[in-house]
Amino acid sequence: MFARFGPNARQVEAFLKAIQEATKEEITRIGTVSPNFKNSEFREVIDRCKPLWPDRYAACQAAIEDSKQALGNNRTEIQEQFVTTVAAMLTVSDRLSLHDSLVLTSPIEFALRRFNRYACYNPEDFAIERFCSELSKIEGHEVYVVERPDDRGRNGDGLIDAIISRGGKKFALEHTALYIYEDQKKQDELFDRHVRQLGIAEEVETNYPGYWVRVIFPLEVFDTSKFKFNYGTVFPLLKKSILEEVGKVKASPNCSQFQRFNFVGIPFPVWIARTPFATIYWIEQGRPISRADLPICLDEILAKAIKGNLQKLRDAKQKGENRLLLLEAKTELEITLLQFVESFGRVAVHLKTELRDIDEVFLSNSISALPVKMGSRCYPDLPEFNEYKDKWLALNP
Repeated sequence: MFARFGPNARQVEAFLKAIQEATKEEITRIGTVSPNFKNSEFREVIDRCKPLWPDRYAACQAAIEDSKQALGNNRTEIQEQFVTTVAAMLTVSDRLSLHDSLVLTSPIEFALRRFNRYACYNPEDFAIERFCSELSKIEGHEVYVVERPDDRGRNGDGLIDAIISRGGKKFALEHTALYIYEDQKKQDELFDRHVRQLGIAEEVETNYPGYWVRVIFPLEVFDTSKFKFNYGTVFPLLKKSILEEVGKVKASPNCSQFQRFNFVGIPFPVWIARTPFATIYWIEQGRPISRADLPICLDEILAKAIKGNLQKLRDAKQKGENRLLLLEAKTELEITLLQFVESFGRVAVHLKTELRDIDEVFLSNSISALPVKMGSRCYPDLPEFNEYKDKWLALNP
């Protein structure tokens, strides 16, 4: 797929699927929402895309041809023009500004109500693109994915996750998620499927604007040896109970004081904390590691991640490629990115030989990315760390 549509293949694939599954009403609507191709903001975005297309000519042509086939023979000229243009522009969407990207997708998303260009993404896709976006803003030059050699393991073992262009210089990028407890990935998937999709955080935000709210329930909720209940019944009831009680929780600085609730019909306890005058709404599972054990735990996780990715990065070194290891911290709010940074500083002392094969190491989470190794220097002897952090803070006041 990446070989055919380029690094944005996931978006093109989602678009083609939406066209194939579109109703007659949606296909008709494509023609009615089509923007003015001669004189409009959409036209301006097309003009800004044109210099980007030569680098991805084959991907553009493949997207155009496949979008024609997806649309079928009973299409009008304006429908074909609009659909093929959007397909071609999606192949370079990672190099567009947020504004241009919205201009590109808003009309077609209105026509095809089920179209979500990120529908085919997985967490790693989001992590790599988010990292490129953050690095682009901080470093002041374009950073984007050029290739996806691994293609989620479909192209064989031992291949690098991505090749990125960073200010015109290419890097082989390997991404690894850092989980802080056993089976966290499985637990996170269950949490997303049964809890996050209920929209509890969004409804709290709607009903209690201006609050910072945190809701925690035990990790073992999904352990069937400890709890057995109907997810489809209990979690909607949990949502209703949380919405009824949030406003009664006493505010505390930085959500530092939690109040325990034993809701009727809910077979596990729930903790809620809130503070006014903020706009963060958080629902999570409880932290299973004690503060005393946390440094040791993080050191072990980081050392394992570095050693586990060495072979791929050494292979890239033999090819003469620049190597970048992106370590994404899948943490809760108490375990901050800076705690992982401090942990890396401790681990780097003992892994000097291994780290010689990696040019740069970045630690990231869902909102930021910070360097902890550049060239031969590692945190804390890395002035760039504070430079990047200060720039990120300036960009996100």
